Amino acid sequence: MDYSLPYQDEYGFCKILMSAIGGDGANTVGKMIFELGVNEFNLDGGYDAKYGSEKTGTPTSVSIRLCPDDVEVRTSGPTQSPHILVGFYLSVLKKQGFHKNLPEGATVAINTKLSPEEIRDEIELYSGKIITLDAGKIVDETGSRLNMPMLWLLARELDYPFDAVENAVAKKWPSVKETNLAAFNRAEELYEEQTFEPKEEYKNIQSKEEQPSPIGYENMPYGGSLPSRYFLTQPHPERTHALGIEPQFDPEICIHCGNCVLNCPDPGAIVFEDGAMKGINADICKRCMRCTLVCPETKKGKALVRPSKTKEEAK
Repeated sequence: MDYSLPYQDEYGFCKILMSAIGGDGANTVGKMIFELGVNEFNLDGGYDAKYGSEKTGTPTSVSIRLCPDDVEVRTSGPTQSPHILVGFYLSVLKKQGFHKNLPEGATVAINTKLSPEEIRDEIELYSGKIITLDAGKIVDETGSRLNMPMLWLLARELDYPFDAVENAVAKKWPSVKETNLAAFNRAEELYEEQTFEPKEEYKNIQSKEEQPSPIGYENMPYGGSLPSRYFLTQPHPERTHALGIEPQFDPEICIHCGNCVLNCPDPGAIVFEDGAMKGINADICKRCMRCTLVCPETKKGKALVRPSKTKEEAK
């Protein structure tokens, strides 16, 4: 089918960078976007992901380069100055520093309750477009994961046909197709966007992705590491797993089936002793809400449910 990339640099590449934490599904979304481009839209490019630990809520990043299939590949490795920056959490994105390397006219799509104007000041965007979406609200409404509404934002910005993306989602997760598609399509009703002209006080020296050719062992792109020490499951004022409040637990309803323990990605978050569920360790829980999905429904309801208040409201 006929398709043209909405952004291209001087070499013909559209560069995308996603910022998230382990367990959010950003890597799966990135692969889906890349595979659709290659298999459906005759694109080529490169894909690179840094995996964060799902058990500790460690940061992860996904880098995608897309180009027409006749473009010569010039370099490898993750992009440093994306045309489109997708942030699952503002705090994580700022910690990773990805907002500091944006080219003029870049697009930032982010999960937040803040307005585009407020995000512009938070990340000091020189110029470009900001798209905001309260994806957490969609997750609470639908029971899906953050990656579904964020997938909608990225597909929209890339001008991907939504029917192709929806078919890919249904094929990837057939057992939860309706839940995921509900979250995917709900994003259209809640997003906001605004384009900003250059603001001189936010102008900075942008990093450039220049690599001499041919590439060899003496000039290969540098590697890197994730600052996982900041995001371990131990008390720390900037730990990313404290992005909300833990699931609500009702011991009067619990049948102690152990489903929550089997599905929890954070060892120690579920306090299960002597064959009985005792509660949740708030210092370890990453707030992924998987336990609420597998908790069985009894006549009295579920023992584990999504919190009715936000972290701010709970203070």
